[in-house]
Amino acid sequence: MTSVAAQFYVKDREGKLVPAIFATDSQGQFVTDPNSAPSSANAAYGNAYFDASGNPIENANPNNYLVVPANWNIQDAITSGNNLALLGSSSFGSPIQMISAFEGSGSLNLQRTYIDANGDMVYGGTQVPMFQDAASFELGIVAQQAGYGALLAQAGGTSYAVAALWNVNETIGDKIDNNARNMGSIDAGAEFDKV
Repeated sequence: MTSVAAQFYVKDREGKLVPAIFATDSQGQFVTDPNSAPSSANAAYGNAYFDASGNPIENANPNNYLVVPANWNIQDAITSGNNLALLGSSSFGSPIQMISAFEGSGSLNLQRTYIDANGDMVYGGTQVPMFQDAASFELGIVAQQAGYGALLAQAGGTSYAVAALWNVNETIGDKIDNNARNMGSIDAGAEFDKV
């Protein structure tokens, strides 16, 4: 049982409200976030849950459920992985399609593809930090279903982070390795899919 209504709002990096829900599995049970504490990135952008008017909702997630875009459902992630598996892991098309689905405006990039407060679908939108854990969790599910497994998904996430460095002219610093938070979420998604 949750302490908020089925839909609530979180904020993107520009402070705009984005509809969200708590993730549920195929039996309707809430999915616990594999990370026990909010990330510092989330804290920088409100790390909070809001109603439609933008008022904070106190104690909105005491059970640490995974926060996803309001239009997300786990069956879509499983189906996407199954469709990639049908192409075959030796097929050149399968890895390319998976990369395309998770990059920038890709349909599976939960941090940048979601419905906005007006109900319009957004592709390649402003990043929503509260969806970070869910994005990696979904990557784990899809990679496992596609036959790639968590390790390849983690490497892909690292490669994406490294490639992003060249696009924004940042210094490499500690961004070569995929962060531990993402790694844990990818692992949890891959393991969740095995249940």
